[in-house]
Amino acid sequence: MFNPSAQIFEVVPASNPFNPCGDYGIDCRAGIGFPYGPQDVQPILNIRGDRDRFDIEVEQYRLVGGVTGNLLSFENIGLNNWYYDFYVSYSASEGTDSRPGISEERLLNSLYNTVVNDDGTVSCGDGCVPVNLFSDNIYQPGGGTLTPEEQAYLMVDRTIGTEVSQFVANGFIGGDLTTLPWNDEVVSGVFGLEYRRDEIKSDPNDVAADGLLWGYFSDQGADGARNLKEVFAEIELPLVRGAEFAEELTLTMSGRISDESFYDPESTYSLKAIYRPVDWFTIRGTKGTSYRAPNLRERFLNGTSGFASLSDPCVVPENARVTDPLDPDSPITYNPAEDTRVQGVLDACLAAGVDPTTLGIGDTEETQFTNFVSAEVVSGGSEELEPETSLAKTYGFIVEQPFSDDLDLTFSLTRFNIEVTNSIAEPSAGYSIGQCYSASGNPAFCGRINRDENQQISFVDSSFINIGLLTSKGFDYNIYYSQEFVIGEQNVDVSLDLQATRMTESLYDVLGTVDDDKGEPAVPEWRGSARFRVAVSDFTFNWETRFIGKGEEDDLGEFEEGTTGCRGLLNSAGTPLLCRPVAFTEDYFVHNMSISYEFDTIQINAGIRNVFNEAPPAVDPDGSFSNTNIPLGVGYDTDGRTPFINFRAAF
Repeated sequence: MFNPSAQIFEVVPASNPFNPCGDYGIDCRAGIGFPYGPQDVQPILNIRGDRDRFDIEVEQYRLVGGVTGNLLSFENIGLNNWYYDFYVSYSASEGTDSRPGISEERLLNSLYNTVVNDDGTVSCGDGCVPVNLFSDNIYQPGGGTLTPEEQAYLMVDRTIGTEVSQFVANGFIGGDLTTLPWNDEVVSGVFGLEYRRDEIKSDPNDVAADGLLWGYFSDQGADGARNLKEVFAEIELPLVRGAEFAEELTLTMSGRISDESFYDPESTYSLKAIYRPVDWFTIRGTKGTSYRAPNLRERFLNGTSGFASLSDPCVVPENARVTDPLDPDSPITYNPAEDTRVQGVLDACLAAGVDPTTLGIGDTEETQFTNFVSAEVVSGGSEELEPETSLAKTYGFIVEQPFSDDLDLTFSLTRFNIEVTNSIAEPSAGYSIGQCYSASGNPAFCGRINRDENQQISFVDSSFINIGLLTSKGFDYNIYYSQEFVIGEQNVDVSLDLQATRMTESLYDVLGTVDDDKGEPAVPEWRGSARFRVAVSDFTFNWETRFIGKGEEDDLGEFEEGTTGCRGLLNSAGTPLLCRPVAFTEDYFVHNMSISYEFDTIQINAGIRNVFNEAPPAVDPDGSFSNTNIPLGVGYDTDGRTPFINFRAAF
C-alpha cells in the first residue's frame, strides 16, 4: 500500500555545513531591521520511501468440528424431545506489518555531527553519512529522493508480527423438563458449558519497540492469554394459554456464571415476560445483566509511545501577546482584551496550577512558546481494569389491528433503560487535555498530563481506564403497515415502516464527573426513520428517509462568554469580529431511493443516496466531537449525493 503523506520537519542546526542560513551560509534574515547571524532551519520535506509504503500480510484460518443428535434414552426416565449439541473450534490469525522509513537517531547523528574537513570535504564520523536536506534532489514534485549513500544509511524497516488465537469448546443439552399441573403445558430448558482460551503474541523488532522511525510511535507489542469458563441455563414457563383475558402468559429465565482467569466469578441473568390478554394486544418486558472482562488488548498491550501535535489551552494566545514594535528586545506582555478564551478555561488552568496569563510569554527562549506542542503520548493495557457490567430493562406493548385480514397494521412502544458500569475506554490525549482545562470538564484527567520545568506539556497518558457509569434511557416507537392491492391484473405490495427513538437520559460519568448529554448535538433527543416499499412483479421501489433531531450544548453560558472575538478575525474597521461559537444543530433529514429488479438468478439494484444532497450541520469543535466541524458518531451523511448500482448473479 502506498501513502505519500509522510513529512519530515527536523531542525537542521546552524553548525551543519549544508544549512544555507548557518555558519557556512548567509544571514537569511539580514534584511529585517538588523543582523540575526547564523540560524537553525526547519525544512518541511517529503522523502520518497519514507513511511509511504506499507507491506501487510495476514493469514487466517478456522477449524470447527461438532456433533448433534437426539437423546432418545432420556425417554426411559420420562424426559421427551431431548437433544444434544457439542462443538469445538480453533481460529488463529497471523499477520506481519512492515514499513520502511528514516531512522531518527541516524538522521540526528548526521545533522549534528557533520563537519567541514581541512580539505573542504564534509564527514560525520565512522559509519555516518553526511545528509544534505537542502540539495536539489530533495525538492522535487511528488517528494524528494535521497542519494544511494544517504538511502543506505538512513532507511530502516519497522516490523511487527502478531499472532492471535482462540479455542472454544461448547456443549449443551435441551428438551422437555416437565408439564405444568394446571394447564399441562410443557416446560422446556437448555443447559450448557463453555470453555474459551484467548491468546495474543506480538513481536516487534527494535525499530518498532523503541520508536526509531522519525515521527513514528513506539510499539512494544502485546503478550498474554486468558481462560474463560462458563455455565449457562435457560427455562421457559408457559404459565397460561388460551384463558379468558390471558391468551398467553410466558416467562423465560436464563442465567450464566462466568469465571475469567484474572477476576472473581460473576453471574448474569435475563428475565423475559410476555402477557397477551387478547390476540391483538401484547405486553412484554425484559430485565437482564451482562458481564465483559477486559479483552486481550485492553489488558496485555505492553505499551505504545509516540509524539503528537497537541493544543495547550493554558498558553497565552498570539492575539493576546503585546510587544513594542520599536523595541524588539522589550518583554512580551498579556492583553486580556484580546484573549478569546472563555473564563472557564482560565479558571481550570489556574486550578491545575498553571497561570494562563503568563504561560508561553517568558523572558527566555525556553519559556517562550506557542499553544501548539509536540508531546509524548503513551498508551497501554492495565491489570487494574475492572470488568464491564450492565443492567438493561425494557418494557412495552404491541397492538395489531384486529378488524381486517386485508392489511397488517402494528403499533409498538418500548421503554428502555440501560446502565453500563465500569465501561472501558482509551481517552485520547486531546480529550484528556480538554477535560482538564475546561469549566465543564473533569479535573481528574489533570493527573494524566505532565509538564516540564517550563510548564510546557511534555507527556500525556492515554492508557485504558474504567470511566464509570453510562446510561441510555428513552422510548422506541414503531408503526408498520403492509397491504396487497390488485391493479388491473397485477399484484402490488405496499409497506411502510415508521420508527422513532426519543432519548430521555444519556448520562456520562467519567471519573466522578457526571454530565447528561441528552439533547446535545452528539445525542439528539429525537431520531427516526421511514421506509416505504412498493413491489410490482420483478421490480421493487424503496424510499428511505432518516431523521436526526436538533441538539444544543447545555453549557451555553460558557459559549456566550466567548463573544469578544472570533479567533482573532477583524472586520473592515480593524476591530475584532463579535461572534459566538456554533453550539447547536438543526433538524436534519436525508433521503435515499433505489429500484431493484430480480429475475431468476439475476438481481440488479440501483439508486441514489442522499437524493437532495443534504449537507451535515456544522458545529464548533470546542463543544462537540467533530472533524472539519461535522459532528462525528451521530449518523450524518458526509458523502453527499451518491449514485450506486449493484449487480448479483448466482451460478
